[in-house]
This record gives sequence, structure tokens and C-alpha cells, in this order.
Amino acid sequence: MSYTIVVVIRKYSPRDMRQVAELIHKTFSKYNFNEGTPEAIQTYLDKYDSEKMGEKQVRERLESTNIFFVAVENKKIVGMVRGIKGRMVNLFVDGKYHGKGIGKKLMQNFEEKGFDERNAIKVKSSIFAVSFYTSIGFKKTTGQRNMRGLFVQPMKKVRKSFRLVERKWIEI
Repeated sequence: MSYTIVVVIRKYSPRDMRQVAELIHKTFSKYNFNEGTPEAIQTYLDKYDSEKMGEKQVRERLESTNIFFVAVENKKIVGMVRGIKGRMVNLFVDGKYHGKGIGKKLMQNFEEKGFDERNAIKVKSSIFAVSFYTSIGFKKTTGQRNMRGLFVQPMKKVRKSFRLVERKWIEI
């Protein structure tokens, strides 16, 4: 017997802070645990741990971006994306929901506001997520990089531009 999950994508609200921080911590711990030095992994996890950093610091970190969406099923946050124009900072989806289109829906919402003046969005992808970003149109911009002990893959998506020429739209 199969069932349909109903996930709603909405803007982040300050009341979401704890669930978002827990989602990041849980998902990063499970899927990215070997993508850096043990110290760098722990430092990253600590940034989203209210007991270690304090709730105020975690809230300030999360709310430092002006584009922020969450995916909710039955009052539970199962995914999130945040960033600023031209740069996506975090995208996490609970592992139980991988492959169900939630990451794509979150990215579609992010892209509505996230492209910069050059029609681009950049991300420092985790190694685990490279195939996902590739599947939605991102391309590697360099080789893998070491960012403060974490291994990342810089990527970029450029939105195609069109222009009307002699009553036909052409890609530019």
C-alpha cells in the first residue's frame, strides 16, 4: 500500500529555528560525516547546536540570510534551503525524504528570488550533494576545495536569458 506525502513549502519563520537546526545537525552528521577533518566536521555541527553555541547565536546564523524556505509535512520540517541573492548557503532534506522531489521544490522556490544580476546562483556543494545539484542544472566551476577543513565542490547555475528578435524568442 502506498501513500502520498503532502509537503508544503513556505517561508521560514523564527519559530522554525529549533527544528531547522536539528535537521541540519542530523542530516549533516549522517551524510557528510567523512567530508572533512574531524575537527572541521565538529565545528560545523556546533554552529547549529543551541546547547553549545546558545540559541541566540544559532538563530542569528540561520536568520543572516534573506531567502529562506522550509518544507513541512504534518508540522514537521523535513527540508530547508537558505541563502542570499546569487549564493545558496544551505540545502538539507531529511534522509527519509530523499528522492521525493522535496530538494527540487525547495530549489525552485529559492531560484525565484536567488538569481543575481548575472542570472547566476553559486553554491559550495557538499561532495554528497554534487549529483543532486548536477541533476538540476548546476555545473562544477573548479575542482574540489578545502574550506576550513571541509571538502566542498564549487558549483554554479546560470539561468538562460531570452530576447525577442523579429517576433521570436531566442536564447542569448
